[in-house]
Amino acid sequence: MAGAFALRSDVIVRALSRPSPFPDAVFQWAKRPEPAAVVVPIAFEPEPTVFAVLRSLELRDHAGEVGYPGGKPEPADVD
Repeated sequence: MAGAFALRSDVIVRALSRPSPFPDAVFQWAKRPEPAAVVVPIAFEPEPTVFAVLRSLELRDHAGEVGYPGGKPEPADVD
């Protein structure tokens, strides 16, 4: 397959070690940055696979979008 590459752990580590390609100006629209995180689940066996979630069409925000699990800290979360 043209343009295909192996999704190996060293490739992921190298990509995540690079500085962000986005200038700080891109994020100036935010009034106040809030802590948040996204999880990108990856399985390497039996073949590289990235898992995503499909949001329900019944949701008020971001209905029907494909994304990754994540969120922001909640007051009850101590860790």
